[in-house]
Amino acid sequence: MKNKKVLSFLAASSIAITSVGYIGKTVPTTVQAAKKIKLISGTYKVGKNNKIKPGRYTIKAAKGSGNVISSRSINEIVGTKRNKSLGSVKKFHATLHNKEILRTNLQKLKLIKR
Repeated sequence: MKNKKVLSFLAASSIAITSVGYIGKTVPTTVQAAKKIKLISGTYKVGKNNKIKPGRYTIKAAKGSGNVISSRSINEIVGTKRNKSLGSVKKFHATLHNKEILRTNLQKLKLIKR
């Protein structure tokens, strides 16, 4: 097959494809690694100059279980293991806005920019 390109990644890698090429045509394609932010228990402010930038995230427990709340609309119980009786989840998706306050009491929390 002409113009065939193969990309290989480590099994633990996350990628986001920002454009797609068509077979037989040369189209620039950019592959970017997803931005991961690791947090510990505490309070964080979302902002352009802060650790957490505004945007859409997958939020998941990396260690322990507890609450994730924000000054806007987030109120989730999250843990590394799902617990139906507590209503906890392993991960959820949320949009974080500029100046939003995010609080967690999890030992470790991971935010993956989507």
